[in-house]
Amino acid sequence: MRVTNNLLIKKYLKNLNKSFATYNKLSDIATTEQLYRNASDNSAATMKAFSVRHDLTKINLYKSNIVDVKNILTDIESTISSLNDVAIDIKSLIEQAKNVTYSDAERKSIAQVLKNLQIQILNSANSKYAGRYLFGGSNITEIPFTVVGGRLCYNGVDVDTGTFEPDHVYVDLGMGMAAGSTTAVNDNTAFDIAYRGVDLLGYGVDSDGISNNLYNIVGDLVNMLENNDITDLERYEKKFEQKMSDILVKYADVGEKTNFVAFLDSRLDISKENSLNKQDSLEGANLAEAIMNVTYQEMAYNAALKIGANILQNSLLDYLR
Repeated sequence: MRVTNNLLIKKYLKNLNKSFATYNKLSDIATTEQLYRNASDNSAATMKAFSVRHDLTKINLYKSNIVDVKNILTDIESTISSLNDVAIDIKSLIEQAKNVTYSDAERKSIAQVLKNLQIQILNSANSKYAGRYLFGGSNITEIPFTVVGGRLCYNGVDVDTGTFEPDHVYVDLGMGMAAGSTTAVNDNTAFDIAYRGVDLLGYGVDSDGISNNLYNIVGDLVNMLENNDITDLERYEKKFEQKMSDILVKYADVGEKTNFVAFLDSRLDISKENSLNKQDSLEGANLAEAIMNVTYQEMAYNAALKIGANILQNSLLDYLR
């Protein structure tokens, strides 16, 4: 009889401990709203959850990159807009200089204003964002445009006589960045934030020997007006109008890139929401259901304690009777 009773007590205590462990586990789920804490609790769900967390980490990285790219594009767009305003002012001054009734002093006065606007062009082309030069291409740490011996240079190369190879700085925005066969990065899988200042201001000379560079064109106009020579003013005016059109094209191009980045940002928002929903289904507990489970388990545990009070109430004296 004593052996049977001991076995009964041991079995009861084992089940009671198991019930208490279940109660603790359910209580922990209700408190943390997490279905499990250790991978061993649910290995299959854990593997899936780790994959979702990895996706969320990448999405957050892409979102961070997009913020930087948006800011860079905003500054580039703002700078090009300012350049366009300067170009409009210059065009107005050219129209004034064409007036045949203007005197030598009046044209020299216009030339001085053009000099100031030329400086504005140079300053805009050397704009910086967060410590990096916007228009230096891949060279973001050194000033892109310098004037050496009266000649405008881009990254140390004369803009009228030099040649400039394509320049790239790729950023991963979640398009599946991958290497291509001929380039380090496939252009269709990453976003290129390199912006060459020579593409904005122009480089080389045309068939008439006139510079294609906005800064140099203004410099030539200054020299002409300082010498009261308007012989080639019509040709330079047409050239300048061409550069104004180029600036507007560049402005539209940046706007298109900005819209594309906004589209990627929106797509990442959707991906992030989907991943968070997956994570919640794999890791998160329904609070109402969790509280209900804890309540039921608490009732079962309390009932077990009452039963145990009857089982364990016998003492040694009971067996000696």
